[in-house]
Amino acid sequence: MKPLADILRPKSLDEVVGQKHLVGPDALLRHLIETDTLSSAIFYGPPGTGKTTIAEIIAKHTNSMFTKLNATSATVSMIRKEAKAAKLTGQTLLLFVDECHRFSKSQQDVLLPFIENGDIIMVGATTENPMHSLTSALVSRSHIFQFEPIGDADLIGLIKRCKVYYERSDQKLSIEREAIKHIIRISCGDGRKVISTFEMAHNVSKDGRITEELVKTISPNKYTVFSKSGDEHYDLASAFQGSIQASDADSAVYWLAKWLESGEDPRYIARRLLVSASEDAAGNPEAVSVAHAAFTAAKEIGRPECDIIMSHATILIANAPRNKSAANAIWAAVRDVKQGRTIAVPKEMKDSHYKGAKKLGHGAYHEGSKPAAYVGINKIYVRSK
Repeated sequence: MKPLADILRPKSLDEVVGQKHLVGPDALLRHLIETDTLSSAIFYGPPGTGKTTIAEIIAKHTNSMFTKLNATSATVSMIRKEAKAAKLTGQTLLLFVDECHRFSKSQQDVLLPFIENGDIIMVGATTENPMHSLTSALVSRSHIFQFEPIGDADLIGLIKRCKVYYERSDQKLSIEREAIKHIIRISCGDGRKVISTFEMAHNVSKDGRITEELVKTISPNKYTVFSKSGDEHYDLASAFQGSIQASDADSAVYWLAKWLESGEDPRYIARRLLVSASEDAAGNPEAVSVAHAAFTAAKEIGRPECDIIMSHATILIANAPRNKSAANAIWAAVRDVKQGRTIAVPKEMKDSHYKGAKKLGHGAYHEGSKPAAYVGINKIYVRSK
């Protein structure tokens, strides 16, 4: 039997849940699909947000030969074969590539000439930022459409669809409000996760009642979209450090918890804490020491014992007076050196710990005599903030 997610998959743009910015009235992607004028595109966004669904709707609206491949199993010869088959019929090949971020550079390069001469219109779906995961040549020939996590109101609508589907079979079915809330909470905006969780809850329910306890039983583990090399890695790092820089300790602790629970190496997070302590929290002399203690705990103790120490460091750094004097000073000085604003070490500052050095004037700076050519005289690097 087909999975419920496939049975309930939208057949038209009007049935698509969420993504109003893409397929709502007057939206660009909707216009391109309905007029069959879509050129090569990349659908980028989290799992379960409708990328494959919209691709299958495109297949029904296009006069091109539509072919679906998965990048994990597609080969260069398969791509060439599909392109030649379409050319023999006089049609353009509309090639949908799921998980296109898994394409190798050589596979992406094979597509380029076919896209250039109009033999292939490629629509790729990816959960990874195409700017990072695809070649610049392929990205430059494609329009990127970003999909967003599905909102709670739309997810509730999906749950209602599931309930109506089962009720058509004259099956008695009820679902508690708290169960709905829990399904939405664990889905993280993933519509497919909502439907599959409901389906499993229905299948294991003995009396047709879906309770919060039942949902927790079938979904005991967290559901967090995370890849140590993907977007979530960088997004969580940005959210965590940005919260610290905004002096928002509550937000910083939340992102710390999510980051830790997502499977990130706590040593990596602790290194970010050390950087943040020295860059943003110079107003509290204890910040670097506490951050270093957190790094030591992450390295030598590990989770979950190091979590409290890292939380302590996060709160201290977030609440510290903002002071970027050290960071700004070294950045400005490095910029000057790179731009050539530098001099040889003046004789007054040279090493004087050898015989005859002082007769040459070496070391006079250490005795209170500043050389006129010393770069620090004419440039102020260190400021209070």
